[in-house]
Amino acid sequence: MLQPALQERFDTLLAHAKNPKYKPIAYERLAAANELVDTVLACGLLLPEEWRSYRAQTESAALVVGAVELRRATDAARS
Repeated sequence: MLQPALQERFDTLLAHAKNPKYKPIAYERLAAANELVDTVLACGLLLPEEWRSYRAQTESAALVVGAVELRRATDAARS
């Protein structure tokens, strides 16, 4: 489990990635979240199982971001 301050940062990064207001930087936020958990794993402060769980969360968020972008592109093409 991440320390509380790191967990808060991870959650904020994912929230920003999913928020349409931050669309231009969504993938950068996901990359930052992945880098955060990769660094904590490399420091030995996270178990591999926990790391996989966090990476699954970022992959899930990436699917949400991709779906939103696809919907916008499809809607724009119809207009």
